[in-house]
Amino acid sequence: MSLSFSTPELPPESKVAFMELQNRNCKMLLEPQDETEMLKHDIKGEFDRKSPSQRLRSVLFIMHKQQESVKPFDEWYLQWMEGLIQSIKDKLEPQHQ
Repeated sequence: MSLSFSTPELPPESKVAFMELQNRNCKMLLEPQDETEMLKHDIKGEFDRKSPSQRLRSVLFIMHKQQESVKPFDEWYLQWMEGLIQSIKDKLEPQHQ
């Protein structure tokens, strides 16, 4: 799906404002001119939703910054995740052999 639009002739400052939006993620409101009341529909794109693992990584990044760790984030993150994985493994019942 694509959308294109045109505007009436714009003053220079408005043209500059539009040009500054180039290559940026933007929100747009489309509103029918002939309706007084309209239902709002939010359309979510693939970039509007984070997976649970992406959310966890984002939270851990903030935690890393707040702790002012001397380790680079990627190294800290791998070590933290290994610790989490091991703690979950330790809770598993041993397999019957």
